Amino acid sequence: MFKTVSHRMWLVLLIALSGATSLVTVAADDGTYFAATEDLMQQAFTQLEIAYEQGLDSRGEPIWVFTHRGITAMILPHDRIEVGGYGSLLFYAAWSTDAPFEFSAINNWNRLARFGRAYVDDQGDPVIELDLLLSGGVTLETVKLYIDVFVDSALSLASVVQQ
Repeated sequence: MFKTVSHRMWLVLLIALSGATSLVTVAADDGTYFAATEDLMQQAFTQLEIAYEQGLDSRGEPIWVFTHRGITAMILPHDRIEVGGYGSLLFYAAWSTDAPFEFSAINNWNRLARFGRAYVDDQGDPVIELDLLLSGGVTLETVKLYIDVFVDSALSLASVVQQ
């Protein structure tokens, strides 16, 4: 009887622990966020005084579109942790060009730039992206800083695109 009770107790404990480790805290009491939420993004845009629109992609996930300092960009969440919480954000901006954009210009920009990667998409247009991983913990200030850093990088690439 003792072995059966002990075995059951271990089984209950194991099930309880496995359920507890699958829960993810979106925000800690100290202002650290472990996932992007609609509330976090609203706070960042509001504090930066950036107008934005929130829509949904084809999977029903949120998309934030904004224009800041002349750059129109999109932020797409990835790596759903729980309903409404995402482990990473993809910052994205693109330009339409009349002719295919030169790979050499993109390669040179990538060689010299930090905080973003640029490429030529399937239509021959230049694109810039930047990822922010939140699962290790970030603050609201980090998200705001990444918005500004992304726009700075996009402005840098825009100067190459417009040449």
